[in-house]
Amino acid sequence: MGPRILVKRVTAAKPSSQIIDVVELEPEPSQEGIVRYTGELKTQKGIKVDMDVKPGDHILLKKYSGTPVTINDEELYFIDYADALAVLEK
Repeated sequence: MGPRILVKRVTAAKPSSQIIDVVELEPEPSQEGIVRYTGELKTQKGIKVDMDVKPGDHILLKKYSGTPVTINDEELYFIDYADALAVLEK
């Protein structure tokens, strides 16, 4: 898997309105996600280094990053370690 993170994007609650939407636009992807799995991060000399994120962490990620995959009917995204911008406190 290399220096990649498997993330479940957190979907924002859609505000309810009294007006009927004529055109339903594709929602923008969430920039918040929950880490499900992490790969290995290695230095140029091949030494394994711990990632700053771990499964269960809430992270801020680049909006359009990641490759979508479906595992057990759950939509997840493989993102590069560099696309994880910050760990959010929850």
